[in-house]
Amino acid sequence: MATLESIKHQFDIAIKHLDLFLPLINLTDSHSLENKDFALLKDAIQTFNLNYAYYTLGNVNLDKIVSDSKLFLELERRNRFYQFAHNEVTVRKNQLNDLISQMSPISDENVIKIENIFSECFSPSIKDFPFKGIGHNPDFIDDLINGIRSYFIEFESTVNKIKPKMSVSITSAKEEEEENDGGRIYLYKKGKKVMSDWKFLETTGTVGRLAKAGITFNPIHDFDKLKPFRLEKYEVAKKSFIEEREMNEVKTGDFELNVHLFSWFRSELLVIEQWLSDTYPKGQKKNKPSTSDQIEILKYKQHVNSEMQRLKELINTSNNLATSAEDKSNSKSTNVVITADDNISPTKGKILGRFEELDKQKGGLYAFDNEKDYNTFVQLLEGFFTYVHQNLPDEKIRVKKGAKTRLAKTLGEIHKDLSNEKSLMSDSKFFTIIKKLSCFENETDFALYKALTR
Repeated sequence: MATLESIKHQFDIAIKHLDLFLPLINLTDSHSLENKDFALLKDAIQTFNLNYAYYTLGNVNLDKIVSDSKLFLELERRNRFYQFAHNEVTVRKNQLNDLISQMSPISDENVIKIENIFSECFSPSIKDFPFKGIGHNPDFIDDLINGIRSYFIEFESTVNKIKPKMSVSITSAKEEEEENDGGRIYLYKKGKKVMSDWKFLETTGTVGRLAKAGITFNPIHDFDKLKPFRLEKYEVAKKSFIEEREMNEVKTGDFELNVHLFSWFRSELLVIEQWLSDTYPKGQKKNKPSTSDQIEILKYKQHVNSEMQRLKELINTSNNLATSAEDKSNSKSTNVVITADDNISPTKGKILGRFEELDKQKGGLYAFDNEKDYNTFVQLLEGFFTYVHQNLPDEKIRVKKGAKTRLAKTLGEIHKDLSNEKSLMSDSKFFTIIKKLSCFENETDFALYKALTR
């Protein structure tokens, strides 16, 4: 069964293959010495031929990605995946349009050279691409641009099929207002709702059928059902955790399980906030739960917080017992200490950890003028890597003089640690956030890429 991670991995390969087309536009400019006689264009075409063949002959199929997302992702996850995928396509389209808008006029002589190079070197047969006919095609460059644009548009059109149509069964039942004759089950009768959404889905067998397909509906309308339902999800995560440790030949005792459960409950808080929100992570509007549902969700949130507090005490007690048995002269400790600040997400923890490495004494404040600016930038990074929609500040975030080089290296490491979706070179949204820093505000994406990977 496909999972969100496996589907995203397949999509990552699919979206990255669009990057192959960009040099075909960019390298039609022969002004640089390196690209004299379009030598770089020839190399780019050879690279394109090889990698495009790998892509088309490989196991990645965009239509299968669409069908898997429809079959195996619950509605909310599917919508989030669609927003992610659509944004990735938009980034590529914008990059393509930027390259096209920056193109210099190409002489007739060079158009002929480029056309001949494509005729000799370009091997794939791609719909709407110009082909070598009899004689010279003076519109070859325009035809090439239109062919690439057409390819991107068709790719986007396929991605758009991922977008879910919400609550089809319930909507149909509501509109039809079927009568309950002959033992038929209905949600509305004579314009009045007579059964809860969950009861309707459960009674009609929809919940069970979707569960077999890996699609989850959470019973947020009833805490007594929601609690055991979510704990079933934990049991799956727990099993995977134990299996991984067994593979690594390490023991799993009560302490390790308590830490794992604490971490899982912490991630549940993010799930709960999404249930209560009126927007999806990327900012798209969605319907908030009813007041009754919100009360049941808040009961579950209270339960999660209570369990986290209980686990916190157990873990810290274990740490204290372990410490008392150790040599007191050993100043170093590898204990897992849970503090009041442990509402920090794993993502934020990694970001803060990298910034602390900037300077042993000052930590992240080595680079920032004040703690407020530092915290603001950390929040921007955390939101970016957890797909939480946020508005960028209007004001630039001040960076101390002399901190630029070290800070650039740290930002590159943070991206390497946390970005599973794409390479740094093509991550224009990440660069947009970096440009809010005063020392990077006027840098191009390529200059930032070089600075962060130096």
